[in-house]
Amino acid sequence: MNRDQIIAKWETLTPRERDAWVAEVVFGYETYGAFYEPNGVRILIPRYTEDIAAAWAALSHNGIYGEVSYMGDQCRAEVWARWIAETGVGENEYAVSSSETEAICLAAIFANLLSPAV
Repeated sequence: MNRDQIIAKWETLTPRERDAWVAEVVFGYETYGAFYEPNGVRILIPRYTEDIAAAWAALSHNGIYGEVSYMGDQCRAEVWARWIAETGVGENEYAVSSSETEAICLAAIFANLLSPAV
């Protein structure tokens, strides 16, 4: 998927569907509605798109770090998606949304789908 396709899909999803997509893309969980089942135990998917602590946990799960800045009524989450040791250069991904949590989650999805670790 490219950036535009990711945004197009994100915009069609409900908040809970977005949470499930974060669980699938970032954590690699197989989801079943609002649940995932590690080791056969049914667990409710965190509300990544509403809970700031859950959103930061999703962002930092794969060693990704970033920051949130504010531009009027918009939030911009910029993340350092990966570091290329051979060149000493990092790749950044960013997302803009009206909420911090959604910007963070979308940036985490970008980082995992567009800038996979080498």
